[in-house]
Amino acid sequence: MNEKKKIIIMGGGPSALAAAYELTDYTGWQDKYQISLYQLGWRLGGKTATGRGVNNRIEERGIHIFQGWYDNAFRLIKDVYRIQKEKGLAPDSPLQSWTDAFQPDYSTFLTEFIPKEAGWRNWPVVFPANDKVPGEDIAPSLGNVIKEVVSMALEMLLGNAYKVVEPVYPAPVVDSENTHHDLWHNMLHKLEEEVTGFIKKEELKFLPEAYKLATELETAQHEEKIGKLREIVNLLTNFRKWFLKEESSYLYEHDTIRRIHCLIEWMEINLTGMLSDVYDPVAKCFDFKRINDYDYCNWLSKHGGSEMLLNSAPVRFIYYGSFANLNDQVSGTIAADIALRMVMLSISYKESLVWKMKAGTADTLITPIYHVLRDRGVNFKFFHKIKKIHYSETGEIEQVTVGKQVTLKNEDLDYQPTIKVNGLDAWPSKPLYGQIAEEEAIELQNNEIDLESSWSPWKEVETIVLKKGMDFHQIILGIPAAALKDICSEIIEKDQKWKDMVDHVKMVPTFGISLWVRKNPQELGMDVTKWGIESGMEPNTLIYANPLYSWTSMNLILPQENWNPDNMPKQLSYFCGTYQVPSKLPPFTDHHYPEREKARLIGLTEQWLHDQMGWFWPKATTAGYPTGFDLNLLIDPDGPAEQSNGIDKLMKQHFSLNIDPTNYYALARPGTDKYRFKTNESGFSNLFLTGDWINFGLNVGHMEGAIVSGLRAGQSVLALYGFNSLKKIMGHAENIQ
Repeated sequence: MNEKKKIIIMGGGPSALAAAYELTDYTGWQDKYQISLYQLGWRLGGKTATGRGVNNRIEERGIHIFQGWYDNAFRLIKDVYRIQKEKGLAPDSPLQSWTDAFQPDYSTFLTEFIPKEAGWRNWPVVFPANDKVPGEDIAPSLGNVIKEVVSMALEMLLGNAYKVVEPVYPAPVVDSENTHHDLWHNMLHKLEEEVTGFIKKEELKFLPEAYKLATELETAQHEEKIGKLREIVNLLTNFRKWFLKEESSYLYEHDTIRRIHCLIEWMEINLTGMLSDVYDPVAKCFDFKRINDYDYCNWLSKHGGSEMLLNSAPVRFIYYGSFANLNDQVSGTIAADIALRMVMLSISYKESLVWKMKAGTADTLITPIYHVLRDRGVNFKFFHKIKKIHYSETGEIEQVTVGKQVTLKNEDLDYQPTIKVNGLDAWPSKPLYGQIAEEEAIELQNNEIDLESSWSPWKEVETIVLKKGMDFHQIILGIPAAALKDICSEIIEKDQKWKDMVDHVKMVPTFGISLWVRKNPQELGMDVTKWGIESGMEPNTLIYANPLYSWTSMNLILPQENWNPDNMPKQLSYFCGTYQVPSKLPPFTDHHYPEREKARLIGLTEQWLHDQMGWFWPKATTAGYPTGFDLNLLIDPDGPAEQSNGIDKLMKQHFSLNIDPTNYYALARPGTDKYRFKTNESGFSNLFLTGDWINFGLNVGHMEGAIVSGLRAGQSVLALYGFNSLKKIMGHAENIQ
């Protein structure tokens, strides 16, 4: 009988875990190989790692959500929750199904800065519920996407459909006053009220006509389909030209007029560009890779996009939502094909665009995957740091050097990484020192050593050299590209393709901030009904002021924390954004660098709250900071309010600074797809790559991308072992035709 082969997975983020899941999801896999996963520190999750701090508060590395088009991610998470329940792997957990763990959020806000007013305005974006189910393979067609674009344009414009809980799309015609009062009719009526004296209902008939043409795309033959697309563009162009001529004097005076123009122009320019640059007349298909070398705004400009459009909230949303803004000092870029496909997929969401997790990201997402993989026999080797993947002339990786970080009290037992919080298996913010050898545990605690930091002064207790044939046969590398300059330095020195990859596939540091506040949004002066949503709904917003430009309310997870009833927060706010670091990071021997940067982040946060937060929470201001926030409203987790002042309370909130290269976020810079490797293109026959930094399809950092790349890595290895009937990986927008 042949000896089982050994597969090692390096890294424990969603992508690496998805690869492990795919490798173990086929009958008979145990007969052919065994799997060990090597993880730095004490927890899984990578950029999605969650910690439980004081009062079991949930401490995140940023804002993590699912979107309604993350079909592969949703399919995986639905599977693991089903298996976890069937096998009784988490009998006490309050999250027994994926619907227990995820909650749709229909209320997204975009914000616009009005220079003349030197202030901000809210633009509520309506993503009404539909009857589609995330995780089901219903690939969007071009006709469906365009129909939904037309619908979404009015919904984004008017922001009056949050109460709608069934699928709603425009009626194809509006021909009389007797039209039934569906969403389309109500929108037209609202639009007339908004722009009385500016525009008549009959001038809006181009939208139903565009919708009708989009419907006909479903059954049209190829040449006819392209013709109908051109007709839709002509409708949009003609209306916009008429509209601009009639209403140009109001563009900067009336929100609705300006937003109508931006949205119609956005649809027109995207479709014009698709027909001109994306459509391949020889192959007779849309090839999005043809515009990968363009920055999205530059591409829009090429096809006549105005400055108003380029600076509009929806376009800014694409840049800031993908961390492509970088910061105020450096103009960000995003590849045009990635931006366009993100728009198309976002519009094709299922039930809700935004899905929030009801506990910590790792508690909700990583825990059930861990439970299932452990039950299947995957060996998790915590506290193992990958130090070097060595170059070899043989065409295979022959050796890997690993640093063992700590000694367990009982080396014969696996480290048990989770703790129980209200029945949920959660991840602590620090190692469970009781499982670590006593002398090492005392030193780690006394010196506040962070085993996840590259700048840690801690020395590994043992250096291990893993050898091909003895310790591994195949490797799946799931560590972000930003960290590979050191880990794969020997390979990069020998292989120009690797050097080009790490030089051109850019990643950016980020931060996450959590604020626990004594008052609820209403008490803070945030009347969400005036923002266009129902009372009690939790809003989220993007593209506000740098650097804390992304904000969301996360009150839904407060029940999973354990606060003293006398010191109970009523509002939990998450912020995240990109973080600027020196172009050349300090050497890892500069052990105090993370501490200095965290102090800087706290200072930036204090300034930002004093400058900006009054716009959200007008009743949280003070005479000293009339546009800001009274820090005394923050919760001190260590005791009652009178025991600390505002600055003390701010210092005790959660600040996660993701400056370690292992936690960088993958960008989609123009012209960089050609430098990304596919999972099996490492140049070594036994080294497979995974992560949202590889070439997996929609090449930008997002949860779906991490999962897809992991599935692809798993399937590439499975093919080596004769597994041919593999599960389908649901496609991205390049398949929309």
